[in-house]
Amino acid sequence: MSIFEKKQAREAILERLAQGPKGGRGQFRRLAEALDVSTTLISQIFQGEKHFSQEQAMAVCELLGFTDLESEYLLSLTQWERAGTPTLKSHLEKRLVALRRESQRIAGRIKKDIDLSDKNRQTYYSAWYYSAIRLIISLPGFDSVDAIAAHFGLSIKRTREVLQFLIESGLVLEKNGKLSFGPPSTYLEPDSPLVNRHHSNWRIKGMEKMDAYLPSDFFYTAPLTISREHAQAFQRRLADLIVELTDKVAVSDSEAFYCFNIDWFEVKR
Repeated sequence: MSIFEKKQAREAILERLAQGPKGGRGQFRRLAEALDVSTTLISQIFQGEKHFSQEQAMAVCELLGFTDLESEYLLSLTQWERAGTPTLKSHLEKRLVALRRESQRIAGRIKKDIDLSDKNRQTYYSAWYYSAIRLIISLPGFDSVDAIAAHFGLSIKRTREVLQFLIESGLVLEKNGKLSFGPPSTYLEPDSPLVNRHHSNWRIKGMEKMDAYLPSDFFYTAPLTISREHAQAFQRRLADLIVELTDKVAVSDSEAFYCFNIDWFEVKR
């Protein structure tokens, strides 16, 4: 469950602690030491008798590795809990709602390691094989034009042209005739005019794979009706899952090439 679904600061912190070693057991003492307070105060806070100060909440965010958006949400929760007037509480509640909505977007939560020029973006997102060739270079055995062209069924000429572009734009590195993976992460903002092309490129590849289904593949389609509250909560969990996957990709060994597509939208005219 996402911390953005929590309505109290202590619940959000407990959610993050539960994701740590031993499910968060023994972490109250760690918090007390980091905040330079007694374990009694920490217990009172998590029992709902007292609240974190803004300074303490910020220290908790740093200690537990909250993202900027998560930190802003926790600090706003802390302010809301300590607010002394209905007017202030109402103002802060609007801020919390806005942050929950923002948490449903992935932009700003995924690190970009390289920014492409507008011209290079136009080229890179024009066809599926630009990102495919860039990514497969990270796998063993795909450091030559012939191996890459054979794997994807592309011509040698097209593969060379794509590789030349990737090298010139810094997405692929070449040293002594050997190819290697460049910066690990790029990200296309959801309001980019190129995003529809990017989605379409890989959904077409997904439809092609449905005709050659393998046990390792997974396809799922489920039109459904649901409450708006549950739909928004599910969308936040999807965003969390994508961020989690992106973090794992950054530290995982490159052994296989997968494509992950998600469609989640309200069906209406």
